[in-house]
Amino acid sequence: MADLSAAAAWQQVCRAYFFEQDVDAQTILHVFDTAVIEHSTGGTNSADNGGSLTDGVKLRLNDLGFAFQQDGAKWRLPEALLQEYSLTKSAVRREYHEAQQKRSEERLKECLLKYTKAADGDAGAKKVTASQLYRAAKRFSAAYQRSISTHPFLAGLHKLLTCQLQRSATTWQWTVDRAVFIEGGGSSSGCGGGGGGAAAEDADPFMAEALQLLASMLRRVDAPADAVEVGGDASAAATTWEVEPWLSDRTLRAALRALPPPSRLQALPSGAFAEGGTARTNVDGKLDAADGWLSDVCPGLCAVS
Repeated sequence: MADLSAAAAWQQVCRAYFFEQDVDAQTILHVFDTAVIEHSTGGTNSADNGGSLTDGVKLRLNDLGFAFQQDGAKWRLPEALLQEYSLTKSAVRREYHEAQQKRSEERLKECLLKYTKAADGDAGAKKVTASQLYRAAKRFSAAYQRSISTHPFLAGLHKLLTCQLQRSATTWQWTVDRAVFIEGGGSSSGCGGGGGGAAAEDADPFMAEALQLLASMLRRVDAPADAVEVGGDASAAATTWEVEPWLSDRTLRAALRALPPPSRLQALPSGAFAEGGTARTNVDGKLDAADGWLSDVCPGLCAVS
């Protein structure tokens, strides 16, 4: 068993690796993983020889109980330390992922508040034209379609619009789990402000931009009781979105044409779909604002069939 100072030092290395992406900590963890492999399999991997490490890293390894074997150019660690350090590394990894999950959920709540606030107010203040919605959906699809983790979201939005266009009289709803927004862009997804929908410091703006796209054509409504996780919070477990009643078929068809078809997605639609029952007020598009972009650039693209 490691003494208290070595055990504390190893925990510090693990935290520096997971929480701070420290370069020296990454090197030490790589040496540790190699030592584990060598000890358990008897292999001859010698990638982490003494000459490839800085003096500072070598000193820290020695303090942690590692011993460098000159003849085999390998780092060795006693069985007891291997087991103890493995448990510590796993515990810190769990702590890191739990912290990331908590941060992601907090960001999701912030983004939902920011981008869906208008759903309870004046819907007309955020109306979009067919060309605006087409460009927004096209830009979003081009940015995120290459990531398979976004495919459940893209497939779900495609299905919602398809259902709506097939049954035009009343609105359709989509209940989608929070994980779609969190996992779609990774745990670093953030809620940005401006500059294309995400702040420059955001490592992955998927969460914010996905919610912005939804808010441009859907309104958030209360999640039904059966969509809530057992023992969970309704606002955190799922969100339910309804197609805006004032959107015309022409405008919805523009958005649908900008999304990748299901044949190009490697996932099934996420969530549950149902008729919302709200009467639509502009199915035929007579109340649409003047919008000449599509007729000039893509004739017939959004013509009502």
